[in-house]
Amino acid sequence: MKALILAAGFGTRLNHVSQNKAKAFIEINGKPVIDYIVNNLSNVKEIDEIILITNNKFYNNFLEWENKNNHKITLLNNGVDKVEDRKGAIGDAYFTIKKANINDDLLIIGSDNLFDFQLSSFVKDFLSKKSSMIVVRYEIPERRHLFGNVLFDEKMKVISFVEKPEKPESEFAASCIYLYPKEVLNLFDKYIKEEKNHDQPGRFVGYLLEQKKDVYAFKLEGRWFDIGNLETLKEAINSYS
Repeated sequence: MKALILAAGFGTRLNHVSQNKAKAFIEINGKPVIDYIVNNLSNVKEIDEIILITNNKFYNNFLEWENKNNHKITLLNNGVDKVEDRKGAIGDAYFTIKKANINDDLLIIGSDNLFDFQLSSFVKDFLSKKSSMIVVRYEIPERRHLFGNVLFDEKMKVISFVEKPEKPESEFAASCIYLYPKEVLNLFDKYIKEEKNHDQPGRFVGYLLEQKKDVYAFKLEGRWFDIGNLETLKEAINSYS
């Protein structure tokens, strides 16, 4: 199994907070968010390689971080310098799959995710089902329209996935944590050719449902914050302090 950390964003939602550094380097309780993620991934015995994709603007920062911390990570540079040229989350995943020649189950996680549940439990559930999976969590009504909305049945099988709907049907929102069996990775190529939106990663989940592929939800237990959003970043800082 491979793990891919998506870290090629430019922090546009954070204004001045993330102008000169990647979101992944925002510190929570004295430690950058990326360290929380890598430490969690390192505890999953099934993962034999952690890949991190970033842009040209922040690539050297990640090189310095990797050397300083002696992390065994494969760093990829998507070559993008400006926000308007970004590939988007799905585009970066596709780029990585091709560049790294990935033919294995793939765990994809956004570098702006801060959480304290163990990814090993998510992987264990995935291995029992061997179908695409997405981490979901309860979201308060006032914020459900800000995230991907996930509707699933009593067996946790996803019925629908809608990105940022005006009228959410479910009380569960998507986290940017996905696990895909290697058999569906070829559909990234098909998606890129057929669909225009290459940014919001949840759209690939919706695409899998359209392709009649099974997707299951995994309920997150514990804390989760989107540190790419100013409001929830403040909540994260308070929660971890």
